[in-house]
Amino acid sequence: MRMDLIHDGRISMPHYRNVGCYPPKRHIYWEGPEGSPLVEELLGDDGFDGESSLLYHLHNPAGVEGRAPWEPPSTESDSSGLHAAMHFPRRPAPAPGAETDAVRHRVMLVGGDTLRVWRAVATGASPLYRNAGADECAYVEAGTALVHTAMGSMEVGPGDFVVIPAGVVHAWHPSTAGRPDAVPPADPGRRTPPAARDTAPPLRLTLFESAGRISAPARYLSPHGLLLEGSPYCERDLRHPDPPQPVDARGTTVLTRHGHRGTAITYRHHPFDVVGWTGTLYPYVLNIADCEPVSARLHAPPPVHQIFAMPGADLIFFTPRLLEYHPHAVKVPYQHVNLGGDELLLFADGDFSSRTESGVRQGSVTVFPPGVPHGPPPGLAEATRGQQETSEWTLLLDGHERLEPGRDALPMLDPDYPLTW
Repeated sequence: MRMDLIHDGRISMPHYRNVGCYPPKRHIYWEGPEGSPLVEELLGDDGFDGESSLLYHLHNPAGVEGRAPWEPPSTESDSSGLHAAMHFPRRPAPAPGAETDAVRHRVMLVGGDTLRVWRAVATGASPLYRNAGADECAYVEAGTALVHTAMGSMEVGPGDFVVIPAGVVHAWHPSTAGRPDAVPPADPGRRTPPAARDTAPPLRLTLFESAGRISAPARYLSPHGLLLEGSPYCERDLRHPDPPQPVDARGTTVLTRHGHRGTAITYRHHPFDVVGWTGTLYPYVLNIADCEPVSARLHAPPPVHQIFAMPGADLIFFTPRLLEYHPHAVKVPYQHVNLGGDELLLFADGDFSSRTESGVRQGSVTVFPPGVPHGPPPGLAEATRGQQETSEWTLLLDGHERLEPGRDALPMLDPDYPLTW
């Protein structure tokens, strides 16, 4: 069968994608480039009822020739501390000359029943990896990388959210030299954060792991799953994997996470032997600079700036925008108390001068537990009365569950932070 007779990879409708080479009908016998039948694999997020994609392999993806224990990064949390705000001013620090990767050397900052937040500093390529039970969304703070997946590769850089559904085999390959074109050109009015120029190694990531789908909030979607006019981004802002380049190799090991445990599974054939795929479940990239902010006459609650929803939390990003324009508007958040879960802030870029006295700086992560009032420092509401816009880029994880600090992250904590108000 000539491969040029198979579908040409055009998108048939928004969200549903046809990529590479695949049969004209599902579940039929179809020969690949060497005359052997392609092997169809269903990747589904809810058995046979949810979103799914069909991958077409050169070989049987289920062929296993070995298994071995693998100890993934610890998910053990510590609940023995005082009930107080937390500040993680430091990232994981690789030893001088040590090579670290985004899979084996990530550190869990906080974790709960359905949600974990990790940080990673990667200087080298990761092994092949599959999270068997949770979606992952990585925010690229600095550096650039190629993310290789069975469904194709994606070039990523600062400001990118990289969403990888559960079950997708992938590997992180940091670039050894910065590439200023890591984020593709966009509209002439694009608001580019200063960190977008920070493409030099190492690769620095904050990763969100959810035991359920990471997706656009339901209020942004039509009944057919299309992004509505009121959404801060639309389908044209999403970047998708390049067409897969099949790898025909034997004896390939994939580090597989399943809950708190891990198994190194060696397959008879490389999982990247995919020649094409179709469906609605696949990795993609969204850059935060392509999300449009919302301005209001009086201060609006954080969910108006939401980017993604996931079980256990909402992911929100505050980007530069015009501030409130009522003549008596208070232009900073009001003091507030969370009751349903923790609130985590990543100070990604821009001006955080209002919190520098507390030690907060670019790259800081703070966490506020339920029942602890928090907000801007004293005097900031008065000092910003005449300010017309904000220049900070801050990510907020608005949690709906309790998040405890990870044991391995305890050395990264600032013990004096709760007293900085």
